[in-house]
Amino acid sequence: LLINSRSIVNKFGSLKNIAYSGSFDIIMATETWLQDDSSIDLMSLIGYKLFSKNRRNRRGGGCLVYVKAPLQATLLNDPNLDKVQESLWLTIAFHNIRLLLGCIYRPPSNPYDLSHISESFNHLSDLSPGPKLIAGDFNAPGICWSSLTAHHKFLPFLSNLNAGGWTQHVKSPTRGNHVLDLVFTKCLTVSQTSILNHFPGSDHKMVQCTFLLEPSPTMFINDWSSLPNLIHLFYQNLSNCLNSLYQTSHDFSLLMQLHSLSRTIQQKNISLLNNQELKALSHPNPSWKISKLNKTRNKVVSHSISHLNLPGNVALTSPQEICEVLNSVFTSSFTTDSFHTTTNMPLSTAESLNVIHFTIKGISGILNVTKPSSRPGPDGLPPSIIRFAGPDMPVILLKLFTLSMIGGIVPSQWKQSTIIPLHKNGPIQDPTNYRPINHLPIISRIMEKISQHGFLKFPYVVVYLDMTKAFDRVSHTRLIAKARSYGIGDPLLSWLSSYLSERSQVVSVNDCSSQPQPVTSGVIQGSVLGPLLFLMYINDVSKSIICGTPFLFADDIKVVYSFSP
Repeated sequence: LLINSRSIVNKFGSLKNIAYSGSFDIIMATETWLQDDSSIDLMSLIGYKLFSKNRRNRRGGGCLVYVKAPLQATLLNDPNLDKVQESLWLTIAFHNIRLLLGCIYRPPSNPYDLSHISESFNHLSDLSPGPKLIAGDFNAPGICWSSLTAHHKFLPFLSNLNAGGWTQHVKSPTRGNHVLDLVFTKCLTVSQTSILNHFPGSDHKMVQCTFLLEPSPTMFINDWSSLPNLIHLFYQNLSNCLNSLYQTSHDFSLLMQLHSLSRTIQQKNISLLNNQELKALSHPNPSWKISKLNKTRNKVVSHSISHLNLPGNVALTSPQEICEVLNSVFTSSFTTDSFHTTTNMPLSTAESLNVIHFTIKGISGILNVTKPSSRPGPDGLPPSIIRFAGPDMPVILLKLFTLSMIGGIVPSQWKQSTIIPLHKNGPIQDPTNYRPINHLPIISRIMEKISQHGFLKFPYVVVYLDMTKAFDRVSHTRLIAKARSYGIGDPLLSWLSSYLSERSQVVSVNDCSSQPQPVTSGVIQGSVLGPLLFLMYINDVSKSIICGTPFLFADDIKVVYSFSP
């Protein structure tokens, strides 16, 4: 039973009569108006266990829950749920069933609490795969629950509920013409929902909900093989939207002018680079001169490689052949695991990390700082589309990221990379004088940034131990074993294994691309997780250095050794 009491103390007699006459197993009340615990003892009901969350030092608000024996109820203390100020969270056990229950009162004067409520729904979903129920007065009159439409300020909340698999059961008005008192369930079968009379002395009607506390016959998306289908639909729908927008433009003369303008800009850009070279040559500082020349040279050369020379005086001019040769050079540094004796490493920490949680707020924050002008990845999805797609995009990404993490699966579309060759030094016709610059799918990079860790910076340089092709030669088998030894468990460990396996790369030069080549080892350069995974891989190398103090920085090892002359 769900009621809005508008002061429970002076209506306790009515509550007692309703509870005993209706034999309700769970009674939830909002707007109890209790400010301290002095009145709690007066609110007890025989046969029920009482829980209360009061609004301190001011009038109004508050939540209260009665749970009838033999149901065993305990408070669920979780700081991630406490962000909703006026909420009460319980775990209710009955035989081998564990129900997670929440009671929420959302004041109409606090619009910002909606995002916290959305996060609480997501977090409760992550805590347990079992049945869940959240009810209360949400003061959300802008949502039509029959048609699942809403005022724009409620759209993110409604979309998040749909993406999370929650069902709202109250469709008729509970106060005036508005549906304010709501009952949400997940993995719980509700047989009947009824709107009763007004609670005595309140302008809200009571809501009765009947459900069987038994394991749900079906779970929300427990077949993780459906993730590839969802990814396919995601890209297909975005493509259809872009095509629809493109087809609305019929002014082809304007399109031709735009094409001409883009060619002019490209030519002006080359002229600008030439001017920068002249400026660099006339600069009095040799170091600045060399640095500036290298930067301007790389900007041009990285996008235009006219020919390559191979051993035996073989010259390549075909863009396709150039791409294939460069891709072969880049993949030649990869290794394959020849043994698996390191898969069982002892734990090096008592801490554990099994899953990474995603939130709409966190995803939105990353989208807001995403550079819209960045180059699209191999999936062809421009970052500008993701950033400016509107409030539904974080909700969609939240669902995809959560399914990927909990299922321990990284979609194949996120494991492809496009390589842009960048000239390092030496003759530009030598294919070994180029280093690969990875361009990865923007969706994958956003997901990785949730758990991003930056490099450490040290103010000094000492003796360097340089590991050739260090990033490319990391064994995936040993890296996963290292991760396990650091306390990382499933599903996160399976997700990392999927992230590293079955990757591929192509080289793109002069609008031509090579055939995909498998990435059999290494951490992905240009990715967000790459540096973190590499540091995890070499973290224990310091134990092998017995003289001096080692410092690890990216793929460099510095050793400081002091001695008396």
